[in-house]
Formats: sequence, structure tokens, C-alpha cells
Amino acid sequence: MSAKDLTAIIADDEPAALKLMRYRLQHAKIPIKIIGEAVSGHEAIDIIKASQPDVAFLDIQMPPPNGLEIAKTLAESNNKTQFVFVTAFDNHAIEAFKVSAADYLLKPIDEEQLDATLQKLFDNAVKSQQIQAIETLLQTMGNKSPAIADNTVKDSSRENCLLVQDGSSNQFLPFEDISFIQMSGDYASIYHSDQRAFVRVSLTSLLSRLPSSTFVQTHRASAVNIKYIKSTLMEAGDLYLVLNDNRKIKISRSRKASVLDLLEQSFKQPARNKPPA
Repeated sequence: MSAKDLTAIIADDEPAALKLMRYRLQHAKIPIKIIGEAVSGHEAIDIIKASQPDVAFLDIQMPPPNGLEIAKTLAESNNKTQFVFVTAFDNHAIEAFKVSAADYLLKPIDEEQLDATLQKLFDNAVKSQQIQAIETLLQTMGNKSPAIADNTVKDSSRENCLLVQDGSSNQFLPFEDISFIQMSGDYASIYHSDQRAFVRVSLTSLLSRLPSSTFVQTHRASAVNIKYIKSTLMEAGDLYLVLNDNRKIKISRSRKASVLDLLEQSFKQPARNKPPA
């Protein structure tokens, strides 16, 4: 599958916002073909049902039916379109992922965030085609149940990967690619390889599946991979970790000792492995 195969519709009741989204998509790094535009929820539903695009970029705050209501309506009709919600407020994230959103974007649309979203959509489309190809092959060979194809894909997970369900797709995230985890309610933002996965899971559950020698909880709602720590910083009596991308992560007072202890062990390890002079 090539990137040019991705198709999209965009829906927003504000002409200026619709124009900006059209411009961003037309100039994105991942080519995507806009096959329809809508200025109301009802119009968006009609276009999606008729054209079956790969993705629909929906404004959450359109007059009813809004973006979330559109997704819920189409989910009942077994529509395979992925949904990306566009909003001026980040407090809609939990609602968005309750309807299996592929991603959500904050206005004004950031080019890098949009490129990351499109890359994820393209990767999901490729994986979906691969699974379908495996199912077809097994059925051709006389396999009794296409469910075995799913098991085949799942079994390909390696020990050094974290299996998560991001939106409507499963992803295998190599431990070494995960730099930072941030919780928002019942959902986790997992930052990996300049991308972001959204998963409905607790931080406790994630940390139980990640190596404790590398990942440390810095706060009740965050954790970091110590391999991505560039330096530490004291500000107004609070201790922060500075990551390679210059992101600052605050360490709660209750976690300070354990974080520093793990960092100290990490820094000492190379010295133990050095050959004697």
C-alpha cells in the first residue's frame, strides 16, 4: 500500500477552520487525498457513508450532531472509517477515545502533530491490509477460522515490546523507543519515536509490563525512560528531569528518592563494566 491510497473527508462548521485544515492536509508530509468536505454533522455522515474514506477529520464542537455524535452514529453501522477529532480544547480527549478515536488534534493545527497523526493512520492502514492478506491466505489454504490470523499477528510480538491498543488498532512499541508516559484520567499518552499513542490503561498496569531497571515513575500521573534523561534541574525548590527533547518532567517529593536512586545505579553501571586500566 502507498501513502497516496489514504483518503479523507473534513468537517467543520467554521469556514476559516475548514480552509486551514484543507491547507494543512494538502501540504503534509504524508500525501492524503481529500474526497469531501462538510459544514454540518448531517452532511458529514452522508459523505462518509457514501464515500467510505480512510479517515474523517471531525470538529468536536459543531452544532449537533457534533464530531463525537457522528462517530457514535457511524460506529453502529459498522463503518470502517477512522476518526480524528479536531478541537480547541484538550478536555475532550477522554470522550474522544471512548469512541475509538484514532487521534485528536488541538486547534490551531500544528504541522508536526498532523504529520505524526497521518503517519499513524498510514501505518494502521498498512497493518490492516497485512492482517487481511494473512486471513485470505489461511482461508485459501483451508483454515477453518480467520481468527487464527489474528493470533499469528499477536504471536509476532517480541519480549522487548509493549503491546497496546491505540484507538482501533494494536501496536507493538519497543521499550527502547518509549521516552515518556503521561496520564490524563483513565488514559495514557505514550510518547515513542516522535509519535504519541493513546491508550485506556492505568499507569500501574503499564509499569508492570515495562522493565523497572529503565522506567521510573516520577509522579502519580507520569513515568520516564531514564535513557532519555539529559539532565536534572532545580526550580523553586522542585526537582525536574530534562529529557533529550528538552521536555521538563517534575518529580514529586514522594518519588524523588527512588528516581535519584535509579539514576545513580544507571550512571554507575557503565563504570562497573569498564575493563581495568
